[in-house]
Amino acid sequence: MEPSPRGNRRHDLDALRAFAMLLGIALHAALSFFPSPWLVQDSRQSPVYGLFVGLVHGFRMPLFFLVSGCFTMLVYRRRGLAPLLRQRTARILLPLLLATVTVLPALWAAALWAMRPAPVAGPPATLVAAIRADDRAAIERLLAGGATAAAPDGEFSLPPLHWAVLVGHDEVVRRLLTAGADVAAGDRQGNTALHSAAFMGRTDLAQVLLDHGADPQARNATGVRPVESSDADRTTTDFLLRLLRLPPVDPDILAEGRAQVRALLAEQMPEDVTAAAPPAAPAAPPSAAETYRAWLAAPRFTLRVAGRPWGLFTTPALHHLWFLWYLCWLVAGFAIWARCFDRGPGSGRVAIWCIPLTFLPQSLMGEAFGPDTATGLLPAPHLLLYYGLFFAFGAAAFSSGDTGPGLLEATSRRPWMKLLVALLLVFPLGFASGRLRPLGVAAQALYPWLVSLGLVGLFHRWCTRERPAVRLLADASYWMYLVHLPLVIAGQGMVRDLPWPSAVKFLLLTLAVTSILLVSYRLVVRDTWIGRLLNGPQRRGAA
Repeated sequence: MEPSPRGNRRHDLDALRAFAMLLGIALHAALSFFPSPWLVQDSRQSPVYGLFVGLVHGFRMPLFFLVSGCFTMLVYRRRGLAPLLRQRTARILLPLLLATVTVLPALWAAALWAMRPAPVAGPPATLVAAIRADDRAAIERLLAGGATAAAPDGEFSLPPLHWAVLVGHDEVVRRLLTAGADVAAGDRQGNTALHSAAFMGRTDLAQVLLDHGADPQARNATGVRPVESSDADRTTTDFLLRLLRLPPVDPDILAEGRAQVRALLAEQMPEDVTAAAPPAAPAAPPSAAETYRAWLAAPRFTLRVAGRPWGLFTTPALHHLWFLWYLCWLVAGFAIWARCFDRGPGSGRVAIWCIPLTFLPQSLMGEAFGPDTATGLLPAPHLLLYYGLFFAFGAAAFSSGDTGPGLLEATSRRPWMKLLVALLLVFPLGFASGRLRPLGVAAQALYPWLVSLGLVGLFHRWCTRERPAVRLLADASYWMYLVHLPLVIAGQGMVRDLPWPSAVKFLLLTLAVTSILLVSYRLVVRDTWIGRLLNGPQRRGAA
């Protein structure tokens, strides 16, 4: 890998940054096609998309921050600190502020539209559809025709009894129970119908379920009992109601109903029953990750906004624009380093320590594969450190070669070997590590480094020279990522109920959104002030 001459554009890093951004479109498009806490749940789902999301999510943003570190050091070495800060203010902070008041409102508007109830043409074809439409005649017709009261719906995997409880149809609940519905049946998270009754504060239905043998101490997959389902906070409740496309509930009525359900369930769990049970084993002390996450959600970091709790670290604020906010913090840290400690290009040896140090923030992550999702208005310290290590590696590795890649060259050799080890060995270990926490942490910490450095090597081989099509895509990628999510969510809403294979819907959605955004950049963005804001002045004659 030869260093690029001073003054030349780094086409390989340009293309790699575009690759990382454009992968985000496919990643977000895939979220509706497997069970996940996403705004839109498609009617045709497959766990294969969950595997794809884990594979991409595990390296995409670490790769982006590594490349951003390279570019930050490149601009600093060529122009100095003050021009760097002016450029980053114009290219990062200002787009973030503008997108916050334009893209985010469009995102929520698209979400509200996409989560609308599906239009019903003719009589409901399934038992769940009939329950949601409160079509009693259709319910009787379907049950008489052999529809089973235990068959879950295809979108959320909720049994009909759960839906009847959630919607609040007393007569339908009783009819399903007489038709053989199992009160102990759980959804894919293990929640029973009694969990649903407690969550919705439906005391009468909770009593009906108890009279038919529902277990008040049944626990779901995470150990939550029905009585604890009634403790869901306002943000979680509103999100789940929107996700299930249920009408909003008056907060006072909901709180009163939940209090009554808790009192009812308390009567079903007398103290003598628990006293007769064998003594429970001492609870294991909370792990460092659990203690840390509780600290992030502590009341000291929670504000009250319009009567609702707002966690500075935990409440979603910037959604997919969070990466710009983190970049602002990292550039500020870079400026402090440049002002106080920079002594010219170094050897890059310090950058090597970024790799093992990644294990520390990774140990504080959740159990899902890849880094935690950044949510709050304040950057979570472990995520800022995690992405900061990739950013610092990129900056230091690039600086070690002054005008060329330096350490980046040494660490990105044999790219195919790195990618094969990452995809065939490290990713499966991390994805399937389960309760083997140390193994999972090690695999998830190594995976983004192996993939990122492997891709750096490949793109340096493939993209050392300017290609008009690649240049156009690289320039357009920033615009495309900033504004893609409202289109993705709206598209997910359009295809949600289509009876097509999920692969067809996923590919159609991804290609359609990508094409619309690319054409919009070429025709109405590139030569305007928006294009100059995002990418600087365009060189005449560029495709």
